[in-house]
Amino acid sequence: MRQTTLGSTGLTVSVIGFGGIPITRLPEPEAAALVRRAADAGLNFFDTAYSYGGSEERIGRALRGLPRDRLVIATKDASSDGPMFARHVEESLTRLGMDYVDIIQFHNVSDRQRWDAINTPGGAREAADRLQQQGKVRHIGVTSHNAELALEMALSGQFATVQVPINFIAEEALALIEPC
Repeated sequence: MRQTTLGSTGLTVSVIGFGGIPITRLPEPEAAALVRRAADAGLNFFDTAYSYGGSEERIGRALRGLPRDRLVIATKDASSDGPMFARHVEESLTRLGMDYVDIIQFHNVSDRQRWDAINTPGGAREAADRLQQQGKVRHIGVTSHNAELALEMALSGQFATVQVPINFIAEEALALIEPC
């Protein structure tokens, strides 16, 4: 599996990542087998979210026993409020069965009002910074379904990663990518 450096994290990840939302629709044994098969095929980047009903638990259980330093785990939360964001990250760690996540992402920041709310005093950004200082989060990123705002956030230098959906359904962000 080809690998690349993820954003400004310095982490080496497979060029294909595993998105965790679809495994919530599978029976538990099939979900675990799919996650393990992906890992066995060389995928090492696993992306999930607090709100993906059962995805964090399934990914955590399926990856248990694999060398943690070879995995890159990202999860995300949509809370703008700092205390709620911190509580959700702690719950995510418990669900994943891990002491830290490689990347915590502010989930679907698609308008300036959300971005501003995250950055207000007592907001989620302050909580993420504290979690990073505590070693529970290695890097801070953001996801967005607004390609133009995502580009602005990437250029702001505030985030180690900026994730936008590019798949069979959501192609808007492709317009921002320079041809290879």
